[in-house]
Amino acid sequence: MSRPTDIRISVSESRGPHLGRVVRDTDENGVEFEYETVGLATKCPACGKVPMKGSLITKIFDTWWHGKCGAKYLREVGADQAWIALGMQLERNPNRFTHAEIKAIVRNLLKISQAMALIGDDPEEADDEIDVGLRRLLDGA
Repeated sequence: MSRPTDIRISVSESRGPHLGRVVRDTDENGVEFEYETVGLATKCPACGKVPMKGSLITKIFDTWWHGKCGAKYLREVGADQAWIALGMQLERNPNRFTHAEIKAIVRNLLKISQAMALIGDDPEEADDEIDVGLRRLLDGA
């Protein structure tokens, strides 16, 4: 029996919160004006803190998390959702994964899709809430 493949999540280095800035522009009459933009700071959904410049972050389901918070979330969430999240990371950045990790992710995504095909074709007649939830995830809803 082969040893299970350890999967590393894809992480990036945070550039920190985006600060507001002053923008100078000209209106249609040629009159110059300026305005200040609002800074952006995305809070980590797990801890509620904004990742600071240089900290490791990961993107899970289109949301940025601290690397450790995201890894913990993926260990605690349902297995199918975790594999789908890893599949999304693989799609965005395939060069961050090893050959063995790619095979493990694709293998598990195939198992999920095969299970979905066996459950039935009509989402209106789903057997349970898990089926409906997975269909929404796979359909991008």
